[in-house]
This record gives sequence, structure tokens and C-alpha cells, in this order.
Amino acid sequence: MERLRECGDCYACCNGNLVAKILSNDMGAGKPCTFLVDTKCVVYEQRPQVCKDYQCAWSQGLLSEDMKPTISDVMISVEKDGQKQFFRVIELVSDIKEEVYTEIKEFTDKHDTYFIKVPYRKVIPIVKT
Repeated sequence: MERLRECGDCYACCNGNLVAKILSNDMGAGKPCTFLVDTKCVVYEQRPQVCKDYQCAWSQGLLSEDMKPTISDVMISVEKDGQKQFFRVIELVSDIKEEVYTEIKEFTDKHDTYFIKVPYRKVIPIVKT
């Protein structure tokens, strides 16, 4: 999938919300990527493939501008269950606004898919599709 939006000020995927090994350093379970310094990736030009490949649903242009993780407080990964895609909704804070889930439900209903919710501070691995 092509990235339609640039991350800009968002670094939710690097901030310990996903589990991955980045250049031999563990990230996840609330532990940010070692290379995230002052909200910037200091190895961006040499970042590993797992970083290059990861795109949230917002960066793919699947959801409205208001669903950017820095605005909605959720990061949404598009993943596969066999042949069917679904959304993994990762809560970045403990109190998500109801309208966030309204937009997610509208999208998943329209596209005959589903979403699973990962409550704030639960750990999940990056799933390769």
C-alpha cells in the first residue's frame, strides 16, 4: 500500500505502542524505540525495513484527517486474518472519544470487515502481511 500522508509530528508507532526489534534494540511494552530522540528518528535515513514498511491506516489515507494518531489518540494498523483484512485499533490514551469509534465502525461496516481494540498500554507485535 502506498503512503498517501506523511507522518509529520506523529511518532505513535515508535513510542512503544508496537513491539519490534529495531537495529538489534527492543521496542515495545511502553518502551520507545532507542532511536527516537526528542520526537525525531535519528536513524531515519538508515532505518530498518520493518520501519519503512509500517503504515497506519491514517497514513494510507483510509480514514479522515481527524483520525491521525496525534488527533484521535488511536493508532490503527491494517492487518490480515487469512484472506480478510481488519483494523487493529491501538488506544494511545485511556479515554478515547466516542466519535473515534463511530468513524471506525462506519468504515468497517462499509467495507465488510471488523476491528479489534487494544486497550491503552497493552502490548502487541507488528504483524507482517
